[in-house]
Amino acid sequence: MVLALFAISVLYPIWYSFLFSVEGFSGTATGLVKWFVPRQINWWSYGVILREDTIYWALGVTTARTLLGTLCSVSFTALFGYALSRKKLYFKRFYRMVGVITMYFSGGLIPFYLTLSFLGLLNTFHMYIIINLLSMFNTILFITFFSELPDALEESAYIDGANDFYIFIRIAIPLSTPVLATIALFNGVAHWNSWFDAAYFINDSKLQTLQAVLWRLISESRAIQELNRYTTGVRRTQSQVDAMKFATMMISIVPITLAYPFLQRYFIKGMMIGSIKS
Repeated sequence: MVLALFAISVLYPIWYSFLFSVEGFSGTATGLVKWFVPRQINWWSYGVILREDTIYWALGVTTARTLLGTLCSVSFTALFGYALSRKKLYFKRFYRMVGVITMYFSGGLIPFYLTLSFLGLLNTFHMYIIINLLSMFNTILFITFFSELPDALEESAYIDGANDFYIFIRIAIPLSTPVLATIALFNGVAHWNSWFDAAYFINDSKLQTLQAVLWRLISESRAIQELNRYTTGVRRTQSQVDAMKFATMMISIVPITLAYPFLQRYFIKGMMIGSIKS
């Protein structure tokens, strides 16, 4: 019963958002949104959103960013984590300490912005990829997993003439499916839900992500203005704005939600890494 109540508390806000979006401005404005059953269904908000090129551009950018960013980040983090897990690496404690420090302290937003400007990454698509290449938290998961691999595997590979990169590609990676799936899920969700970098470092409307567009719609002070700019130019009422905001929210959460069940069994196994010692 406790788990059922917890599940309802998590799922009901999503269902309520769906009710808000399908009942449209007529249902929400007259108080017809009820607990579980819509009194009337109006797909007007979805029709308006899906007719706009801006949403499709943002959806395409977000999808490309999520797929490419996840692939690059997982590959780079796996390489970094494998190197730090090797016993023969000099100064590995120092590297780990520096990495852990970055988890708690940063240079701040303005130095980060100036760094991106100096490197020419502002208003570029590859900015999304480069600034998210490495996460020390994910690196620690990789270090823990690679450290638990039997030393005999590495020793026998060295005897057969393999080098470190060959061992990483042909032995370590095939054995690390659970942690790879876990890190891929972490990175995929982070890329899909990210809005901060698009909002502050991207001015080109064709490089805006779906979450950045949603953030602009949800911003109460600018909602009407932004919707009039993004849509057909017809002036919207506040109730219409609310319905369109919830419709955009539903469109943004469905793809990443559908991907989770396929990775769930790997995710659970990957999160158990290092928790049990033989």
